[in-house]
Amino acid sequence: MAAGDISTAAIAAAINTTGNGTPLGWWNQKDAYMKAKGLPITTVTSLLAQDAIDAIKAGKDVELGGGGHRAALVGIAALADGRYAIDVAHDTNQGNAGGTKIERGILDPATGKITGITFWNDANFRNFVIESPVVPIPEPETYALMLAGLATVAVLARRRKAGC
Repeated sequence: MAAGDISTAAIAAAINTTGNGTPLGWWNQKDAYMKAKGLPITTVTSLLAQDAIDAIKAGKDVELGGGGHRAALVGIAALADGRYAIDVAHDTNQGNAGGTKIERGILDPATGKITGITFWNDANFRNFVIESPVVPIPEPETYALMLAGLATVAVLARRRKAGC
C-alpha cells in the first residue's frame, strides 16, 4: 500500500476483507502481517487504560475490543470511581450506509465490562490495540557517511581559510 493511498480499496487490499468489506478476524496476527508486508506500522495490545490514554495523547491509533466487536477509541477519561468514560467511533448498522457514529459508554476494569454502547452493552472487555508508525532507526553506515561528510566540509573550510 502506498504511503499516501488511503482509499477504501487500498485499505481493503492491505488488511484482507470478506466480499462485503468486513475485515477478517486477524487481530492477533496483525503485527506479524504488517511486518511481513513491509508496512511501516507496529501493533501492540494492552489491557491497561493508561496505555490507551497515553497513546491517544501521542496521536496514535487506538482500537477497543470487546465481545465480538472492535472500534476506534477516540476518547477516554478516568472517572473518580475507577471506571473510564470511553468514546468510540464505529459502524452501528453493520454492512449498511449511515451507521457510523461516535458513542459514549463506560469501561469498568473491576468487572471487565463495557456498557452503554451499541453491540457492547454488558460485553466483556478484551484489549486495546495500539498502532503507531515505525520510526526508522538510522543504520551505522548512515552515521559514518554523515561524519565523513562533516569531516570533508571541515577540511575544505580549513584549506579555504589557509589559502586566504
